[in-house]
Amino acid sequence: MTNPKGRFVLLVMFLVASVMSVAPASASGGTVGRHTTERTASRADDPVGTAGIGQRVEIQHQYAHRSLFQCPADICNLGDAYRGHSLSVICQESVYVLVFNHWNKHVGFIQPKWLTSHAPPPRCSDAGRVAQVREGFFEPQAVYQCPADICNSGHIPHERMYVRHICRYGTSTYHLLYVPENGYVGFYPGFVRFPDEVSPTLKDCDEFP
Repeated sequence: MTNPKGRFVLLVMFLVASVMSVAPASASGGTVGRHTTERTASRADDPVGTAGIGQRVEIQHQYAHRSLFQCPADICNLGDAYRGHSLSVICQESVYVLVFNHWNKHVGFIQPKWLTSHAPPPRCSDAGRVAQVREGFFEPQAVYQCPADICNSGHIPHERMYVRHICRYGTSTYHLLYVPENGYVGFYPGFVRFPDEVSPTLKDCDEFP
């Protein structure tokens, strides 16, 4: 007959061994699962690098019209925003915020005091994702204040320059870009490459927020 004391010791040893073999796997599994969930949630919330972009605003109702400038200065090309137009706030540069007008598709900078209230957007130099325009062209490349070649134009000084890609207009080839080098914003009608990504999913400008 087995000694009761011996049976008790064996039982304790078995339970300790079981706990030690299970606990590390459980802790590891919980940690990995949590981190994976956080990464997935982040990608679901911001699948194209556009976190903080897209708050809907309008010009304040006491104003019938306000200009949208193609660079963050009052001397740049002018687009338009009228009372009742739905605008998406994209980013901030100096004392201006960049907005996209969903009614006439104009994009431009405006001082926030003319807009309805909104939370501070990201800096334009951090908005969207890093991109470059098509290779093989060393002359300046045009960017347009709306997604059409007949609109006001600014420029990207040269094709190897890094820009910020904000969104694409529908299924067209027009990509909304911000050029940190000179402050211009506009739609670029051509190929855009992403040095840090392969075949990224691009946000439609009309899907903001």
